[in-house]
Amino acid sequence: MFNNLALLYSDQKKYKEAIPLFERSLAILKTKFPNGHPNIDAIQRNIEKLKSKIN
Repeated sequence: MFNNLALLYSDQKKYKEAIPLFERSLAILKTKFPNGHPNIDAIQRNIEKLKSKIN
């Protein structure tokens, strides 16, 4: 849910709103899948990409 909303905000170029949602989604995945999950890497890339667009 958080990830989908973050993607929507990202598509709308609302990067500052998207990043906290991606971070929340990432925290949930890391808690549920401590040994890793393919989406963890994807979300981390999304966060870094958006941070670079803000700077």
